[in-house]
Amino acid sequence: MRKRETHHQAQLDSIPSLATSELPRRFGLDHHHADHIASEVLATLVLNRVGQASGLTDTAAEALIKRIQSLVGKRWQGMKRRPEVLRRGSQAFEDVLDYVWDKLLEEKGPFSNAEYRFAVFVRDRVDDFLRHLRAEKNSMDSVDGMGGDDACATFTADDIADENAEAPEEALMRKQQSAKVNQALMVLPKRERDAFYFREEFKYEWAKVAELLACSVPTARKYRDQAMEKLKGAME
Repeated sequence: MRKRETHHQAQLDSIPSLATSELPRRFGLDHHHADHIASEVLATLVLNRVGQASGLTDTAAEALIKRIQSLVGKRWQGMKRRPEVLRRGSQAFEDVLDYVWDKLLEEKGPFSNAEYRFAVFVRDRVDDFLRHLRAEKNSMDSVDGMGGDDACATFTADDIADENAEAPEEALMRKQQSAKVNQALMVLPKRERDAFYFREEFKYEWAKVAELLACSVPTARKYRDQAMEKLKGAME
């Protein structure tokens, strides 16, 4: 465990004494300002749900999201023209923001005054997201390549003799449909894709799906329904 920052702990200890009306101002101050609250401290408030009943958690989360948007935006400038990003389209920036936020909420380490440097954390998560996009592209290339030898594959006498076996045309159609579904899944926004997998592939109860997505059950249903609609469109 890294050594805790003394001034972060002092900031954390001072927050309960601040007036509710003062919090948004303090959280919104530039890092050059003497009263600036460090992002690591905001992360601590959010992850430990400090002051949830009073709205402190929500206020901290709103400020932290704005900082994440700024940090991601700076990192994104040098990456938004990459092929894997262009392939994702206008959704890419929103997806990377969701990815960074999700990874923040998944943190299980002992957060008292935030053990990591926040800008480094955000930068590394953006780079992770780009690696995922590249992996998806490689996977899609593999799926696209299925149409080669497999599409022209011959069927043995045993296949023909078995009355219950798929006809060659049916087998080929099934492979083509599977490839289309895989391609469509890969380009879905992360939450829609996750909602589809958790519900349709893993057969989780809706409460479990919502827990994994860190949202309400109606929102989880919305993500799954959006995924289903897009997948149906891809199959038409």
